[in-house]
Amino acid sequence: MRNMVKVLTVVMFMAALGATMPAQASETRADSLLYNQGFEDDTDVFLFPELVTKYRGLYFYTPVRKAFKDDIYGGVIFGNDHNSFAVFVHRPYSLPLSRYRLIGANSASAAGAANILSAWGLNENSASNAYPQGQILDFMWGTGKFGLGFRFGATSASHTDVGMTDKPLKTTTVGFGLDLGFRLSQNAHLGVDATYRYASNQFNAVGINATTRYLSHADKLYTPVYVAGLNFLLYAPNAGSNSWGLMVPFKGGFRLNLLQKKLVVSTLLGLDIQVLKIAPVNTNTQFALVVPTAEIAAEYNVLSWLYLRSSIKGGYAIQFSGGNGSHPSRNQLAFNTGVGFNIHDTFFIDGAISYALWTTGPAIIGGGKPGLFGNVSLSYRF
Repeated sequence: MRNMVKVLTVVMFMAALGATMPAQASETRADSLLYNQGFEDDTDVFLFPELVTKYRGLYFYTPVRKAFKDDIYGGVIFGNDHNSFAVFVHRPYSLPLSRYRLIGANSASAAGAANILSAWGLNENSASNAYPQGQILDFMWGTGKFGLGFRFGATSASHTDVGMTDKPLKTTTVGFGLDLGFRLSQNAHLGVDATYRYASNQFNAVGINATTRYLSHADKLYTPVYVAGLNFLLYAPNAGSNSWGLMVPFKGGFRLNLLQKKLVVSTLLGLDIQVLKIAPVNTNTQFALVVPTAEIAAEYNVLSWLYLRSSIKGGYAIQFSGGNGSHPSRNQLAFNTGVGFNIHDTFFIDGAISYALWTTGPAIIGGGKPGLFGNVSLSYRF
């Protein structure tokens, strides 16, 4: 409870300090805003590949913590307003709409649900996302009206079966993904993602994801925002029962341009319908509802070269079936802050401030040992 009060205090402070950044931004900026869909960002291309025509530049992302040192990735987007291409190396597969998502399954299977709901084993339930190691390549092409993306990933690891003295076995995991993007109208887009993952002697997994978003580009005081999605994944191990999940999120709200467009605030409310079967933790089909899901994110252009960002996201989940007669509930509070530096509208540095810095304080005043930034992005625009 004390941490929650601290978090809310910081959010109110950052909002009170309160022009949005140029359309081109970075993964760290999106992370600082908890991937609030009321903000346009270059990470949109992973939902809607037709938008690659809006962004041109070099991108580099790195986490600061050693535990996530394998999450480093980079990429380039080049072309013109009618034909653009993008190549990203080692960006872990993740849909921005699913980041910091509350899983409504009971606590015993929530982690398993979060992992199987991504064909890449991504834990999308917590603020710290764990990615698999390995080479991942993303290729995208877009015209502004239509976009196409292809993704490939591969990992290799050795392990020894428990109780066996044989030499270690080698497991190879490969995955493929296909992305389609469509501009439905001037302000509405649809993205469809299909992915397949195979691990030798372990499992097969297939997933289908669809996302649609309405986000007005008008520079008005008030603009509406609507987002809806559908996520399905089937996880089939070589031995044992299959697991599967179907999730349908809805979000709606508005974006405000305040203080002569120097302060942008996006507020979204919604619900997330979730039907899950997580074997072997729970062989029953679980139906859960996450409602309300609430998100508030703000970005303030303090100076021509300095941006402050803050965001908070919460939700309350109730499991209605599959809980052996009980109806367990879970809740979530995610919070993030960040800063951005604009150097001559060409070179950008973005940092997401470590969450522990706000809740425990720096080591010099008795807290833990958090660094200033959790992750940093560098981008050069041309």
